[in-house]
Amino acid sequence: MNNVQRLAAWAVRWQAWVPIGVFLVVAAWEAWRPDRRGGLPRGWRWATNLGLYFLNSGLVRAIGPYNLAAGMLLFIHVPRLSLFFAIRDWAGVWSVLAVGCLLLDLISYLLHRLSHRFFVLWRLHAVHHADTDVDASTAVRHHPLEMLFIGLATLLLTVFLGIPAGVLVIYSLLALAVQLFQHANVRLPVHVETGLGWIIMTPGLHRAHHSVAPEHYNANFGTVLSVWDRLLGTLTPPLPDGADAPAFGVAPFLAPRYSRPHWALLLPFVLPHEEAQQHVSVSAD
Repeated sequence: MNNVQRLAAWAVRWQAWVPIGVFLVVAAWEAWRPDRRGGLPRGWRWATNLGLYFLNSGLVRAIGPYNLAAGMLLFIHVPRLSLFFAIRDWAGVWSVLAVGCLLLDLISYLLHRLSHRFFVLWRLHAVHHADTDVDASTAVRHHPLEMLFIGLATLLLTVFLGIPAGVLVIYSLLALAVQLFQHANVRLPVHVETGLGWIIMTPGLHRAHHSVAPEHYNANFGTVLSVWDRLLGTLTPPLPDGADAPAFGVAPFLAPRYSRPHWALLLPFVLPHEEAQQHVSVSAD
């Protein structure tokens, strides 16, 4: 067993505990020095957001054997690239991990852009954006159907590209930890925000993505790295402070009642077609 395989095994063992640890640290930071004062009771919001996380985790476990079977069939029948064998032989296993994580982050960026580009996918992804008080719990607020789409699409591309399963496990844990951090209701010092923002998607950059304004939410799609947004022209600076800061959420679901758990499951089926079409037309411009 090489070092990357050991790291992947560690990621499997700690895949539940690392996110819990990061969440508790970030939540304590938010309580100590929040960037914005929340307008909604934290209890309902956390019940909704964390409830979706545990629901999605249960679904992943339930369909795990299906994913494994699908992966095996894809591995046998679908054409796939052998790039990673050459990378391993030429530069070693750590290069396989680095290149694999870069590709997975690019895949995540592209899938995120698709979720904003097509109104059927936006209906699902809008559940994540409908949180009007963005904090660490928002990172895990995703509709189960969206998670199914993202999971299967990532599986297909991972198998096609020949990315080792261990790399996917490591990247998934890293991405979740970074997402918990980037959704944090905190404001970094300007020099820290600027420095980190050249490499990763910081809380300041990602908060712009959760703005209710189209010019903001159709930007900053990166999951871990900000480089894809820089290269592909979708980066926008952090939001202004104070009274000039735009609201979070998705119109027309800004009222407090939409923070209740059942709305997180129902929203994709009641999101007005006109709103979705407007979102698509703005994204296409």
